[in-house]
Amino acid sequence: MQLHQDIVNTQNLPHTYAILQKTLPTILRATCFNEGNIPFCKEVRRTEIGHLFEHILLEYLCKEKLLAGAKRAMFEGVTDWNWEKEPYGSFHITIPFTEGDADFFPIALKKSMQLLNVILKPSISPTIN
Repeated sequence: MQLHQDIVNTQNLPHTYAILQKTLPTILRATCFNEGNIPFCKEVRRTEIGHLFEHILLEYLCKEKLLAGAKRAMFEGVTDWNWEKEPYGSFHITIPFTEGDADFFPIALKKSMQLLNVILKPSISPTIN
């Protein structure tokens, strides 16, 4: 993921929490493994946008799998960045999944990009299906 803007952290997007609460409230209960052991509902207020996108994508992957009839859905991911070696705003998001889970990826990715656009440009009305 490459952001082409100066804002790379949700601390500069204070409306992020409210948008997530309204559009994708289940994400606020997501598990997040981070250095400070901070729950995602708090981490979301001050995290890198690539990390936020990872969690949004994970949440939509779970939702799509459950909509397809699965009794359980769990995905995990990792977001890395190194702006000393790569351009500012570059993120590497890794989400391993099985071949059967690959079917959920296109729609989850589309919904994730739509929601991230709403967060980055709050004048856009959320129309995520």
